Amino acid sequence: MSIILPAIIIISSCKKEETDNPPTPNDPLSSYTLIGTEEAGNSGYTIKLYLQESAFVGYNYVVARVVQNGTSTSINNALVEFKPMMHMTGMSHSCPVEQPMFNQDLNGYSGTTTFVMPSGSMGNWVYTVELTPPGSSDVFSVDFNIDVVEKPEPRLL
Repeated sequence: MSIILPAIIIISSCKKEETDNPPTPNDPLSSYTLIGTEEAGNSGYTIKLYLQESAFVGYNYVVARVVQNGTSTSINNALVEFKPMMHMTGMSHSCPVEQPMFNQDLNGYSGTTTFVMPSGSMGNWVYTVELTPPGSSDVFSVDFNIDVVEKPEPRLL
């Protein structure tokens, strides 16, 4: 009984994290972390934002997959821009970004972001992805809240 009770408590306290439409095992982004899925206004598209691993202070690989609503069809001919912003009391600032280009192997728009400080008591990161659909001049913005942590060892590449 002394072994079974702690095992039941440990198992029942574990909570499976649910994700919104995670990639399938054959998907090249299946090993990436899904940050979120948001519809881009009334553009007819949804943006799924992925990081190669959980966001950290340093050089992060970022992928945005743009999917036509009502289908699983990714598009590769849109204009996509990354605009991260740290909101602090009394001020805001961004960080270095390599703007995305469509990556055929990942079936998404890949770029990088070098977060310069962690989320927390100083402020929070909002990662804006701007989408200009193919054949349109309209720009749609989607915001994702990102928790950026500081790793014990700084990493720039």
